[in-house]
Amino acid sequence: MAFLSLALQLAAPAAFAQPVMQPPTVLKGRIVRLQVTNATPNRLVYFTVSTDGAGAGPCIGATGVCADILNPLIIGTAYSDSNGEAWLNVGVSPTIPAGTQTWFQAFPRSNPVISETNVVTATVTQPAYVRCYDPGVDAPVVRVPPVTQTTFEGYPLYYYMPPNPRGVIFYFHGGDEGPSEALKNEQIALLWNQMGANENFGIVATERTSQAPGTSWDWQSSPNQNADTQRLNRLRNWLITNTPMTNTTTTVMTGFSDGAGFATTFTNWARTNYGWPVAAAAAHNGAFGDTPSVPTIWHIAENDDPNAVQSISQLESAMTQAGRTYTRLDTPERTLTANMFLREPSWSLADGQAVIADLQSFGIINAQGVRVIPDNQIESQLDSWVANSSLTQATLAAARIRTVWATHRYSAYDAATECDFIRDLVP
Repeated sequence: MAFLSLALQLAAPAAFAQPVMQPPTVLKGRIVRLQVTNATPNRLVYFTVSTDGAGAGPCIGATGVCADILNPLIIGTAYSDSNGEAWLNVGVSPTIPAGTQTWFQAFPRSNPVISETNVVTATVTQPAYVRCYDPGVDAPVVRVPPVTQTTFEGYPLYYYMPPNPRGVIFYFHGGDEGPSEALKNEQIALLWNQMGANENFGIVATERTSQAPGTSWDWQSSPNQNADTQRLNRLRNWLITNTPMTNTTTTVMTGFSDGAGFATTFTNWARTNYGWPVAAAAAHNGAFGDTPSVPTIWHIAENDDPNAVQSISQLESAMTQAGRTYTRLDTPERTLTANMFLREPSWSLADGQAVIADLQSFGIINAQGVRVIPDNQIESQLDSWVANSSLTQATLAAARIRTVWATHRYSAYDAATECDFIRDLVP
């Protein structure tokens, strides 16, 4: 079974009172939510799975605690909260056959005691696609589909291509980070998991030609003089030759910041100059360039960079005059809570609580989690907090805060709306 696997190696001297594992729903290509109740509060819980059935499994050292499932694999860990409940979200492979039987069991630690839960079983089922599935804007992110990392003509290339893809989404990064930006939590949630695993789209991300700091994708030069668009066309031809993508596979353009403006502009050139079958575009935190020739969804954050989205009104007017479909999705700033930091699966609730307390001590948020610093000081105050905080993961926390506060950051907020928009255009 295509779950993350680790060796079952735990060590503790004695068993503890039995907690309870709740029966899960296992959907092919989706996220399965595993839950344990009645565990000792604020302790680590190991979650295991088997596809070989229930039975006498391996024992944990000399503890006398033994697994009740055959050949168990550790698929993750989570900390129990103050009520003794622990949750783990795990990706189910989109290639696992529907009808596969699975067995789950968890092993909570109680420093140093190890206990075991009951065994629960579930059958992998094919999800019914009514509306796009969204596990939630704060749900922990675990990437489901495999990502091939290679190079094309010397530039980094990340892609996932399922058998018989419904369409292929080309992602254009923003700033100076390069295509590795596509492997951040928000992009994983919306692109790789939502559109890739759930909706059977191929996902492709590469680097722009100019890699000098402060440069951008070339959205101004004509296609016959444009190194970016010419290489992208060669990349598409390579994908057609080497993956299940075909010449008639529908494509969708998406990007962040300057990559968003390039994505919408490129819709015109890709169709007219290169003959791509482009169906839609999705622009995150970037509204500029030529009027897109296909239906487009724009994501505009409440505290976005005004320079990056300065042309949104003109583009909306141009789309209306051209009779083209468009949607504007405004991402609101949200009040910080400790649970929001669980978006990063390696974090515990205690980590999130520590961040909240530290932000309050620095006078950045109040006791209710509401931001109290001015809009124009969000970036500088967070930079100062990272530099002076004693928290070892302040940098990671600040990245999450910037997303929650709807600054100039890619976000999977209301991912189902973008998914529905694209899916309706790529039947």
